[in-house]
Amino acid sequence: MIRSGICWVCLAALFAAPTLAEEELDVAGVYQAIVADYQRVVGATENAAGHAAAGRLARVGYRGLISRAIGIDELSADDLHALGQCHEAIGETETAKELYAKSLAADAAARTHLSLARVNLRDDLTKADEHLASAVELQPEHPDLNRFRLSLAAAHQRERDWAGSVPFLEHLLGYTKTLSERAPASSRLKIGHDAVQKQLDRARRFDGMTGNAAPALKVEHWAQGEATALDGLKGKVVLVDFCAMWAKPSRDRIELLKELQGEFGDKGLAIVGVTLAYKHKYDAETDKVTVEEKLSAEDECAGIAEFAKKHEIPWRLGVIGQETVDQYGVATLPHTVVLDNEGNVAAILLGGEKNAGDLETIVTTALGIQTKDE
Repeated sequence: MIRSGICWVCLAALFAAPTLAEEELDVAGVYQAIVADYQRVVGATENAAGHAAAGRLARVGYRGLISRAIGIDELSADDLHALGQCHEAIGETETAKELYAKSLAADAAARTHLSLARVNLRDDLTKADEHLASAVELQPEHPDLNRFRLSLAAAHQRERDWAGSVPFLEHLLGYTKTLSERAPASSRLKIGHDAVQKQLDRARRFDGMTGNAAPALKVEHWAQGEATALDGLKGKVVLVDFCAMWAKPSRDRIELLKELQGEFGDKGLAIVGVTLAYKHKYDAETDKVTVEEKLSAEDECAGIAEFAKKHEIPWRLGVIGQETVDQYGVATLPHTVVLDNEGNVAAILLGGEKNAGDLETIVTTALGIQTKDE
């Protein structure tokens, strides 16, 4: 049994009935009590079902508080902010934005700017950036600033705005450096600092690549298709897919690439798949791979060709070295680079399903093809 110090059923009932006069309702105080009780429940158990139940009851509390606050004419900045958090917690983002804006008008607080940064993360990064900057100006030492910088860096990278992520990563790099220097024996802090450095290096690399000539694609062995350099494909829109035949995300990407090849292959699209030599032997019968340290490059290429035949892959497939992987900043799969017909990098897409729709849009734009919606 979870003992949270308060009866959640009673709490839900409390919000269902207005036991206090409206003018006496401490909106901010009640909101804080709901949050505190939720945190006690979550802290008292590692059971996922218990966490989910606590979350549901907390949302009941938020809705009850929203209902009880209706009709109160004068609400403080704290109360308005608390109601905004209630609406945000139950998914009513636009109402939350309005309440945060009212709270900000009543009291220009850093926490309210951060709340507005959070609710704008997915649909208006410009506003999110502006609110974070305002929070920094009002309270430079606010404890949540670095967490928001990390969130904004990730949001800019999701939108492939590599330059937009750089300032946040630069600040985080300085912060993690200070932490690691204060505790040089901490491997955890050193790992965190190194991770931010890699993120920053990659963002700068991608920013420098976008709009400029793609690095040379140095293929050491061709497993399928005619040998070619990227320069030999100028005049076409080229989709370079970094993949691995053993990786599920790469395999999941195959069907999408087939669709693109089928629809746009005769309109100027060329696909080139490249992979490292992983010393993986392919078995077409089981459609699986096994590691064989002594596997020759020729045998691995033959296995990749078998894989292509098994999965009906029509495009070129080649084996590259680590140098090319590093030049393209590949850290995860799938990693897809789209080149325009001049050989310049039009877009860099990281990940699989989340950017599948974006990939088609980028390809059609690069080909100069209008979609049905345009």
